[in-house]
Amino acid sequence: MSLRQLPSNEITIQGPAAAAEELPALDLGDLIRLTRTHKFTILGTAVLTMAITALLLSYMTPIYSATSYVILDQRPNTIVDANAVVTGLPTDPVSIETQVQVLQSRNLAGRVVDELALQNDADFNAPSDDPLSRVIAWFRSLEWFKSDAPTADSPPALTLRDKIINKLLANLGIAAQGRSASIAIKFQWVDAA
Repeated sequence: MSLRQLPSNEITIQGPAAAAEELPALDLGDLIRLTRTHKFTILGTAVLTMAITALLLSYMTPIYSATSYVILDQRPNTIVDANAVVTGLPTDPVSIETQVQVLQSRNLAGRVVDELALQNDADFNAPSDDPLSRVIAWFRSLEWFKSDAPTADSPPALTLRDKIINKLLANLGIAAQGRSASIAIKFQWVDAA
C-alpha cells in the first residue's frame, strides 16, 4: 500500500449539490425513531421546565390594577345640545393640571380614607411583611441614643390615618391624557394574601 501525496495546487471543491446528495432525507419514521430514542431527555426537559415555571410563579406577587378615564367638568348638566357640551369643556392645560392636582391632594385622599373606613381594612393598616421593614422597625424599637425629650427639628410621628393616606397615594396614579379633557386615574394594589 502506497501513499500518494496530492500536489499542493490541487483543490477539491464540493458544491451544495454534492453535499445535498450525501445527506439522507429525514422522513416521519426517522423522526418517530428519534423521538422514541430520546424520549426521557425530552420528557425530563419538559418536566423540569414546568417545575421551574411553577416555582417562579408561586413566588411572584400578583399586582392588580384598575384604570378609569374621566372628564371633569364643574358646570351643571343643563345643556341639551351635544355640540355646546363639547365646545364648552375646559381643555386648556392649566385647568386639566389643576384637576389632576386636586385628585392627588392629601385632603381628598383623607376624605376617601374616612368615607371608606380604610382604617378598619386589614389591607391598608396591616404592618408590612417586607423583611427590610421588619429589620428597620426592630432597630427603631431599640431607641439607641434617644432622649425622652422631643427635639424641635424632629418630625411628628405619623398617625394611622396619615400612614393609610400615604399608602393610598403611593398606589394612585393620575395623569392627563395628552391634549384632551380626559384624565386617567390608575390604582395598583399588591395582593396581600
